[in-house]
Amino acid sequence: MNGTLRYRKVSCLLCGVLVTLPLMAGAANTATITVKVTVLAPPPCTVNNNSVIEVPFGNVMTTHVDGTSYRVPVNYTLSCPEGAAECHETPGAGQWCEF
Repeated sequence: MNGTLRYRKVSCLLCGVLVTLPLMAGAANTATITVKVTVLAPPPCTVNNNSVIEVPFGNVMTTHVDGTSYRVPVNYTLSCPEGAAECHETPGAGQWCEF
């Protein structure tokens, strides 16, 4: 009886491993998403010294994306010619300018 019970346990364990292997392989997939933004505001202002802004989100599960789970602050600079715009910093909303 012990041999049969042990055989069943080993069989169940192997089946469980075989079932989860495809799920673990799928978890290794990665994607790079590029978002391009055009700022339309006269006179021309420079965002982040014309450098690419990269935001490291780490590992993201698409089923957990809800608008708050993966919220990451984006650090950038905004440079406008003197007198071109009046800029304000708002906690939570970032920097915004009136032209």
